Amino acid sequence: MFTAYKKFWTNYVNFTGRTSRTDYWWAVLCNVLLVMPFASAITSIYYLNYYEYMGRLYNGDIDSLAIDTTPNLFTVDIIILTVIVLLFYLAILVPNLAISVRRLRDAGFHWSLIFIPVGAAVFSLLMLVPFLRAIVFVLVGFANIFYTILLCQPTKPYQAPAQPVQPVQQAPQQGQQVQRPVAQPTAPVQPQAPTNQQ
Repeated sequence: MFTAYKKFWTNYVNFTGRTSRTDYWWAVLCNVLLVMPFASAITSIYYLNYYEYMGRLYNGDIDSLAIDTTPNLFTVDIIILTVIVLLFYLAILVPNLAISVRRLRDAGFHWSLIFIPVGAAVFSLLMLVPFLRAIVFVLVGFANIFYTILLCQPTKPYQAPAQPVQPVQQAPQQGQQVQRPVAQPTAPVQPQAPTNQQ
């Protein structure tokens, strides 16, 4: 796992070559494990703030009819943790694209399939339209599942491009004479008379 994650960072902008299935998924797992504590902390702090606010509201510490009853759930610690997670995602954006391109190539697919999740993310903006929400959700889900299946494919052996086939000369059959190319006669070279230099 650590070797695979080291390759992930050393090939930061390497869009050539190949990445095996195990190297790809070990790198994905390491990134998830690094983000998980921060995401868990953000969620926990958010809900602690929410339940504290609801408890105060229930006990009458806050007037439910007051104007300032909007809970301040996004505290400074949540903002700091969110900024750390966003910076981490920005740091792994380029190597994620590079390793995905190398993994697609290793599985025998064209690198342009990297645009499936990008297109799905752009297409998901249509979820803002109420009557298209269910259709867009299903289509985006299918696109992401299809892309994940592509990344899970085994390594396809590299095949060199086919060389043009040279015509094979057949051996002469018995009793058949071998045709040899006839040399073309050349004109005799005339000797030139020496020139006198003054």
